[in-house]
Amino acid sequence: MFCTCCGAKVKEGQGFCTSCGARLSVGAGGAPEITRTAAPAKKSSIPTGVIVAIVIGAFMLLGIVSAIAIPSLLMAREKAKLKATMHDMSQISMALTDYVTDNGTTPAQDGSLESGSVFFKSLAPFYIKVIPPQDHWKHNYLVYCGEACNGHYGLSDAQDRDYLVVSLGRDGIQENWQYDPNNPDSGLFPVGSLSDYSRDLVWYSGVWIRAPQGYR
Repeated sequence: MFCTCCGAKVKEGQGFCTSCGARLSVGAGGAPEITRTAAPAKKSSIPTGVIVAIVIGAFMLLGIVSAIAIPSLLMAREKAKLKATMHDMSQISMALTDYVTDNGTTPAQDGSLESGSVFFKSLAPFYIKVIPPQDHWKHNYLVYCGEACNGHYGLSDAQDRDYLVVSLGRDGIQENWQYDPNNPDSGLFPVGSLSDYSRDLVWYSGVWIRAPQGYR
């Protein structure tokens, strides 16, 4: 007799093939037959309910982490833009102060900064190496010189030596805010949310009149 699985010779009545290990049984005519027993399916030792709970918990944790991390990253990015913009504005203002010291009056300028204008040619490169035309939110700076300052943010008594440097902030929309000369600190604001970065930044003749608290 021969094993029908591997063809090896087996003895009559033998229970297993000594060559391949298959289980043998005697069929009709005395020929050995292979009996295959399927291995029982292994069951997970972790209950299904526990697995579902773990998956749901992982998604909830991911949501919590995202809710904390994303706003923090956005705030950090806006804070960096705010600081860089205020630095630019201070550089423009210092250049204007030096120009007024030398010339007794400000250069002509009334509104959005445009490369190649009389204002640019008056200040750069002697008083400032490069004049940045835009803030770090990609909006043009607004600069008003002399009496052109009047009518903006409630100003009404600006003279030839005065100047106004403005960034419209994150949203690029001018605030309906008015300067109060009797309470100059009223224009300083706390920064606690993204909406605060949309407030205007205003430098008037060497002083921040609209800016985050702590920058005066």
